[in-house]
Amino acid sequence: ETDRKAARRGAVAKLRFYVRGLPWVKRKKWLLPLLRGIAAVFHAQRREAAVSAGSLLVPLSPADARAEAAGLVRLDFCAARAP
Repeated sequence: ETDRKAARRGAVAKLRFYVRGLPWVKRKKWLLPLLRGIAAVFHAQRREAAVSAGSLLVPLSPADARAEAAGLVRLDFCAARAP
């Protein structure tokens, strides 16, 4: 996904998490279930989150649930390198 595609969906920033223990290979296989699980955690806390086209989008400001003024943040997860 390019930054232009994310911008069209309203994403103004990307926040990448490096997670120890995630596999380096077959990222497409584990990414979508992980994003859906994290979105479920957001929903359980009564926060907005949406998985769209393989991206997890959350409002930049929790007070602005529709995120029309503040925009969205794209959360990304990838495997961390071993120290």
